[in-house]
Amino acid sequence: MRTLLASATAALLALPLVAHDFWIEPESFRPQPNTTLKVALKVGDFAIGDEVPRADIRILDFSLRGKEQRADIVGRDGGLPAGLVRPTSPGLFVLGYRSTPSFVELEAAKFEDYLREKGLDGVITSRAERGETQSKARELYSRCAKSIVQVGEGGPQEFAAMLDYPLEILPERNPCDLFAQASTPAALPVRVFLHGKPLGGALLGALELRADAAERKPQAPILARTDGEGRAQIELPRAGRWMLAVVHMERATDTGKADWESLWASLTFEAAARSAPKPAAR
Repeated sequence: MRTLLASATAALLALPLVAHDFWIEPESFRPQPNTTLKVALKVGDFAIGDEVPRADIRILDFSLRGKEQRADIVGRDGGLPAGLVRPTSPGLFVLGYRSTPSFVELEAAKFEDYLREKGLDGVITSRAERGETQSKARELYSRCAKSIVQVGEGGPQEFAAMLDYPLEILPERNPCDLFAQASTPAALPVRVFLHGKPLGGALLGALELRADAAERKPQAPILARTDGEGRAQIELPRAGRWMLAVVHMERATDTGKADWESLWASLTFEAAARSAPKPAAR
């Protein structure tokens, strides 16, 4: 048992334990109308995640939004999955989750590793200029997660819905149909918004959500930085279930509570494979 625990600990220490992504993973990205959809919240690294119980005290918004319907994603506090919702009509819908701030204090080395992984070069520079590189960091972080689901067939296709979250990833092309006409790979243009304004210089990462536990191995993210208009292009190599993630961090306004405030945004979707052509009628 001690040997197993030591091996497990060594494996965990090989990963950046502090830079946890957070995302929405519905039971199906293509549910049918008028069926109950289970909605899981997950946290982890490299798209290897554990399901998070619902915590009502942390929820500012947890809802389904579409052109013809808006509904709360309901559930039992402390329960799994985190929520349930029933879309009533065909079309694209956005599932959204926004949290209250949480506090964490990190050792200097872990914090610096996390900043490098998430491309927060400005924070690294600021800490160095103030002689804080070797200092602990107190951080308030908030979650802004979204997921796009196609309910049934057809219906309104409003994939670029803004939820008025402080940090959002907005696709400029329907990611669910990314491979409907084109062969792989395919480019997905996206924009990142901070408080409703384009965010330049943000590092976006794309990771594949893998259902098979045997494939739950760390994967290198596909990276792209946003330009001055908050735009970036992500080259996805194949169809499948994907997560895009980005982090933004600023000096805390109330230094009595924390040194830094961060926002973590994610977007999940399923890019379906191109359908095989139907055989010609004889």
